[in-house]
Amino acid sequence: YTLSVCASNGTPIPIAYGQTIASSFAVDCHIVNFSFTGSTGDVVSAMYIGPTSTRRIRIFDPAGNQLAASGSGAGVGIFDLALPSNGTYRLSAEAADNVAVGTFSIGLTELGDAVPIAFNTPVNTTIGQVAEVDLYSFEGTAGSFVTADYSTQTVNNRPDHVVRLDLIRPDGTIASTNGLCGNFRFDNIAVNQTGSWTVRVRTHEGWATCGYGFIPAMLTGAYTLSVCTSDSPPTPITYGQTLAGAFAAD
Repeated sequence: YTLSVCASNGTPIPIAYGQTIASSFAVDCHIVNFSFTGSTGDVVSAMYIGPTSTRRIRIFDPAGNQLAASGSGAGVGIFDLALPSNGTYRLSAEAADNVAVGTFSIGLTELGDAVPIAFNTPVNTTIGQVAEVDLYSFEGTAGSFVTADYSTQTVNNRPDHVVRLDLIRPDGTIASTNGLCGNFRFDNIAVNQTGSWTVRVRTHEGWATCGYGFIPAMLTGAYTLSVCTSDSPPTPITYGQTLAGAFAAD
């Protein structure tokens, strides 16, 4: 048999909002700890991406109480957790039992750190690090409709990056979420709250089951994101008239 003894409270690795850190498990009882500074009301998310599977990731408050835990797998996360107080929080990743150990990455984000995105203006960028999460914000007015479109290039007959896209209301609740292995859009989503909406771009947790095989290269890659108003003011047209128009984004 094999016996391992691991420290559960090893010295944490500092991580900040917007940062992604690569690490690894040495044995299958290994727990890797991270620490971050949080403030009351911060809405934080932590994303774990393999290829190594984890038993779970957990977040603990400054007093050591568990606030949230994920499931197991090679792509898991804790999303939209409101922090109860100011202080230093611990984020832990645990190796899975009887599973080959190896590398992984952890990404930490805070909902308020989103970058503004203009309507009808494509953003071309990349997920450059494993477990990176990109956040974009736009001002929505209740009663309107928006469409969010995501596309990625094809590389070697597969998507360059496979994504889960989340559309988040101003109050932090999820309006729509979908994880697909290619290009897709949220079509004509009803805006039911006025305020700052967030689009979150992250790696699809089921990336290894997309039908292309176990290809870690799909964990990073280039993409284009557009957010468009679905009910912009109409242009008048009359019978017998022909008007020219143009699309600004797809």
